[in-house]
Amino acid sequence: MIGDAALVKMGLRDPLIEWEPVLPPVPGGTSRQASMHTIRFDGKQPGSADCEQEISLLAASAKAGVPLNHRCGGHARCGTCVVTIAEGAEHLTEIGAAETRVLKALKAQPDQRLACQAWARGEVLCKY
Repeated sequence: MIGDAALVKMGLRDPLIEWEPVLPPVPGGTSRQASMHTIRFDGKQPGSADCEQEISLLAASAKAGVPLNHRCGGHARCGTCVVTIAEGAEHLTEIGAAETRVLKALKAQPDQRLACQAWARGEVLCKY
């Protein structure tokens, strides 16, 4: 993904204009509306990230400065980013086929998700 600074440098973005994020549609026809929410991480190095839009738990952990393992680069192949959802599971996207396969291989508990595949739309507390 190309960041804002790179887009400005390439002349594809005006640095003085406030840009509204455009998010792809959610399966089922609902929209992804921006709303401020906090994703908290409880573990060896606790942290939290304030987010304005839907974000993966893995990206939120990086934003919060929380070092979550992710050997496969966030592609639902290794299972090293597994987290336990302590609160806010209802604010996460549904589990997809790739995540289901990895969680089954890990013999994960029902409250566990892959941080690279679970996207938060509201307040969530993860334990790692």
